[in-house]
Amino acid sequence: MVLRGMGDDDGHGNALPRPGTLLRDPGPVSVTPLDPLRPAMRAGNSYVIWSAAARRVQQVLDAGDGPEEVVFAPGTLFRVLEVRKGDGGGAPVQIFLRELTGPLGPQTNPAADRAALERLVQAVSQRSGPAPAGQWPERCTGLPFGAGP
Repeated sequence: MVLRGMGDDDGHGNALPRPGTLLRDPGPVSVTPLDPLRPAMRAGNSYVIWSAAARRVQQVLDAGDGPEEVVFAPGTLFRVLEVRKGDGGGAPVQIFLRELTGPLGPQTNPAADRAALERLVQAVSQRSGPAPAGQWPERCTGLPFGAGP
């Protein structure tokens, strides 16, 4: 489970993707793990992603005390599982995604989608409030994410 912050944007000014939409970014996508041992990394306005093939990267230039970074390869495909819109009273916008892998392309697997969504929702429900911007690696924040395949 990994997170990508939406920065300062609350998601209300941008069109949010609909469940079932496929997202693909042409470049590498940096994210940070949803780490239960690092409670300061909370899921605020964010993409919450079920990862299957992302790779951890060692931060050569950082002192090692910041959040870990994980990278998806260019062109990785994601399915939007659910979109939870903030209520304007401090509730975050969260877009739940599942990474799609395999040589056959974006196969539909409702059981896998439901299982991934349940685990993602459970993981973020134990956290409250967004992490301060300084706690997110710079490359792990920002909109927009993905373009249609």
